[in-house]
Amino acid sequence: MDNLNITAMLKTYINIALLFTALSIFSSKVFAQIASNKHELNAVTILTENTYVIPPKPLNYAEVVSSIKYPTICRKQGIEGKVIAKILVGKDGKAKEHKIIQEVQKDLANAYKEKITDLKFEPARDVAGNAIERWVVIPLHFRLNI
Repeated sequence: MDNLNITAMLKTYINIALLFTALSIFSSKVFAQIASNKHELNAVTILTENTYVIPPKPLNYAEVVSSIKYPTICRKQGIEGKVIAKILVGKDGKAKEHKIIQEVQKDLANAYKEKITDLKFEPARDVAGNAIERWVVIPLHFRLNI
């Protein structure tokens, strides 16, 4: 093998190593929440900055979802889709802030925003079991039942 091939192989190995390092750093900071199709959300213990955290868990998700009125204009136009909100849950389990991070249509997002403050949560817990403030991502699927 000549020096040119060895140099190319070393560059390839270094790039692969850098890619795996970047992926491991990114994945250790990922904030995850799993939503099932039955409008139930399950808490998942996650690793964040080398400490285990139990994320906030909605306590009345199904109740709040069932109270959301499907916007008439969206119903007439047959608009369906997912609206995703990022919610800051305080130590007391109440939504302190929220941001819509994905929307299909403005009226659907507004219908969700009106009810976000009605959500009650089991607050996030740190490794010692103490309640902590934490962001959680909660999707809402708007579906027409035809």
